[in-house]
Amino acid sequence: MTDGLQPRSAARESIPALCRRAGERLVQGQYTLAEALYRMALTLEEEVHGTDSIEVALVCSNLGVVCKYIGNIDEAERLYRRALEIQEKLLGPEHPDLAPTFNNLAVLTRAQGHYEELEAIQGGSGEENHWWIDVDGDAVQREHCGDKQGALGEFEAAQRWPEH
Repeated sequence: MTDGLQPRSAARESIPALCRRAGERLVQGQYTLAEALYRMALTLEEEVHGTDSIEVALVCSNLGVVCKYIGNIDEAERLYRRALEIQEKLLGPEHPDLAPTFNNLAVLTRAQGHYEELEAIQGGSGEENHWWIDVDGDAVQREHCGDKQGALGEFEAAQRWPEH
């Protein structure tokens, strides 16, 4: 007779190994395998922690990176937005742990040439968003950019930054 908690416990224990293997495959350029491993990890994270957990957000962000590399840009954007939404809800909009996910979404949006969307991601001219993109295309918290006009100037400079 099996305990009803065993499958959940086994799933919980296998997630770090799945994510570690997925990360290794990503570094090795084995994107299809990395994607499959991250998708398995995401399914298990949702089963163990629910659909709106920090663990799910982290896997979504990592899976978004893989999707970007394989050219599935729409899926990468969807995953980054999901991760960011979960993180903002659980951690608050000013938490520094949002920076990597915000940066991933901003870089993806910028690479697509969607500068208006990039400004919307930053919160446009409103005060509700605490993040800006600096001249290098990195996400930084607004208070580290100086005044709002200076940050907007950096945003405009980033739009003119040559593609590599």
